[in-house]
Amino acid sequence: MRTIYHTWDTADVDEEYAEAVLELLGDRKQSFVCHEHEALGSDGTPVNKIQLVWYLAPDTEEVVWAVTYEDEASWVVQEDGDFDQADALYDEYVAELGGHNPGPDDPVSMQALQLDT
Repeated sequence: MRTIYHTWDTADVDEEYAEAVLELLGDRKQSFVCHEHEALGSDGTPVNKIQLVWYLAPDTEEVVWAVTYEDEASWVVQEDGDFDQADALYDEYVAELGGHNPGPDDPVSMQALQLDT
């Protein structure tokens, strides 16, 4: 998996490629969600979203898979050309971050849980 975007870390790709991927992710006609999980806080509102998506890579136009993690404090996008690798990371994120139900002083985030990315 290579990091396309990470709130607290550097990307493994150049800025132009990252911007192109982020644009694809924002256009549901060019990226497709395979799996999605939202964890709910104690008040019933969503506290994070994890997705497994596919799209055509901007540089090669080959199918690639990305796992996205998003909460109020962070956003992470990781990409791989291998579905099994991406699916395994998606499952790891859901297991580690998807069931966390924070209280008002316990925000769920990638940084807070220190999940290796």
